[in-house]
Amino acid sequence: MSANKQMLVPQDLVDRIAKSGIIAVLVIDDVRDAVPVAQTLLDNGIRAMELTLRTDAAIESLRAIRSAIPGMFAGVGTILTRESRRPYRARPPMRSCSP
Repeated sequence: MSANKQMLVPQDLVDRIAKSGIIAVLVIDDVRDAVPVAQTLLDNGIRAMELTLRTDAAIESLRAIRSAIPGMFAGVGTILTRESRRPYRARPPMRSCSP
């Protein structure tokens, strides 16, 4: 990347994803499944995951994972516009991705 181009993705995020080598993309229907699934992924070397926003359980699942498994880098997607990202903003900040 040239010095005059601004990086759109923080370098620490790029490094974490590169270290994992894989981003698991999941649809979680039941919040009770979120932490066990994320822990299994982490136990098997997958350190990054995206929860799709296709179910009502997605955001609560993300919160549960982030609270219970700090070693898992978890975010949501697919965010198509800035406006569509607003409902998913939270404290602590969540990662979101768009194509």
